[in-house]
Amino acid sequence: MLTDEGFNSSAEEDATTDTETAPGPPTPKEPTIIIDPEGDLVIRVHTNNDLDSVEFLVSSPCIRLASPKWKALLAKMASRSPSRTGEKSNLLLNEHDITTLEMVLHCAHLRHPSSLQKMNYDAFIDTARFCDRHQTATFLRPLLDPVIKKWIDKIGKPGYEDAIMIPYAFKFPSAFAHATSWVASRMSRDKRNRWMTPGGDSLNEWLPLCLIGKSGFFHITFWGWSN
Repeated sequence: MLTDEGFNSSAEEDATTDTETAPGPPTPKEPTIIIDPEGDLVIRVHTNNDLDSVEFLVSSPCIRLASPKWKALLAKMASRSPSRTGEKSNLLLNEHDITTLEMVLHCAHLRHPSSLQKMNYDAFIDTARFCDRHQTATFLRPLLDPVIKKWIDKIGKPGYEDAIMIPYAFKFPSAFAHATSWVASRMSRDKRNRWMTPGGDSLNEWLPLCLIGKSGFFHITFWGWSN
């Protein structure tokens, strides 16, 4: 099976013991969320520290169009283990935000949730972070344009330092330049050498940038700006 960190070797998958193959207590079937009833691909996502998992039945052409990262994963999967006719392929993704993933998958299949234009600030920042992780910003940006315009205005307001994720994820260079200058002017180091906001939040935990500090000035390097 393909994961977004690579392939498990067939040797590892086949190396089972009698104990591993012996009948055990039944386990509940993973819940399947139907995105496309006629889908040819099952996306499986582990949650709760890998104790649970959720499955999504989707269309692989829609997934390829939604993200270059997902397209590359499917291409690798097809080259290593082509599926048989009529057989559904399986893709394992590492992702903790199941709510945002489900919303993005619906959008990728041209089923836009009614709540899309009504996202609150925290949900939208989660979406921006998801787009950064999975390279889905290009197809989502036109759908989210009204929401982007609404929340990008938070840049420059105290307590909204993470609004920098909006121009970063959705590729607004001018707004990003403004946001980085403003955030950099407000950051400070704590005793653990972490970059902190005035409100006491650690930027190291969520800021997708390389920050190098020197005498209070910061050089900011993009990660994947051209994706």
